Amino acid sequence: MTREDAIARVARGAAYMDRTTPGWETAISLPEFDMSSPCRCVLGQVDGDFYAGCNKRGFEVAYSPALDAGENAALVRLGFDLAPYDGYCNVDAYDGYCNVDVIHAHYRMLQEAWADEVTKRLHARDAEWLKGLKASLAVEEAVTA
Repeated sequence: MTREDAIARVARGAAYMDRTTPGWETAISLPEFDMSSPCRCVLGQVDGDFYAGCNKRGFEVAYSPALDAGENAALVRLGFDLAPYDGYCNVDAYDGYCNVDVIHAHYRMLQEAWADEVTKRLHARDAEWLKGLKASLAVEEAVTA
C-alpha cells in the first residue's frame, strides 16, 4: 500500500461514513485515535468498537488471507482495515508469517490519512460556526446601534 492508496481508501471511507453516519467526524477523538486498535479506530470510536461497527454495518471480518481478499474487501477499500495482499503477508504460501514492521507502517499511513480527513472536516465545521457567529454578532450590533 502506498500513501496515495491510503488517501484514496480513506476518501471512499469518509464518503461512506457521510452517507451512513452524518457528523461521524465529531465522534473521533484525535488524541485517542489509533487505526491499529479495535476500540480507538474510526469504527471503534463511532460504533463502540471495530467488530461492533462491522456487525452493525454488515461488513464481514476474515481471519485468513484466503478469505481476506473477498470478505474484507469492503473494509479495505474503505480504509477501515488492512489486507494481506497489501504486502505484509506472503499470501501465496501463507504460513502465518506477517511482517510486523510493514503492518505498522501501513496502519500509520491509514492513521495519517484519516487524521487529516477528520482535521479538515472539523476545521471546516469550525469555520462555518465562526462565520455564523460573526454574522450573528453583526446583526446584534446593528440592532443595538
